[in-house]
Amino acid sequence: MKKRDCNPSGNNPASKKKRDCNPSGHNPASHKNSNPSGYNKQGSLQIKKFDKHTINFKNSAQLLHYVGLGGKILPRRQTLLSAKQQRYVAKTIKTARIMGLLPFVQKKHD
Repeated sequence: MKKRDCNPSGNNPASKKKRDCNPSGHNPASHKNSNPSGYNKQGSLQIKKFDKHTINFKNSAQLLHYVGLGGKILPRRQTLLSAKQQRYVAKTIKTARIMGLLPFVQKKHD
């Protein structure tokens, strides 16, 4: 196995590039997060079968599954819904907020 040279010599034009002195051959900083979303999808909030007809603005108990602790709508990476379903849920939550069935902001309990 060839030993890597951390200090490139001036003779070889290919060695003028700055090299990483990590002997294993990979940069650990580039593989910091192997999962780009950073979330474990085992504990997701997705309901077993998404039914568009059961989710409406009047069913506030079911809509609360898609709202976080501060009152924010949860992102797709946590709900595991498709883009179309996520848009529908977001629109329904906003309608329920305007109708007064869901709060816009939830107070934090200290």
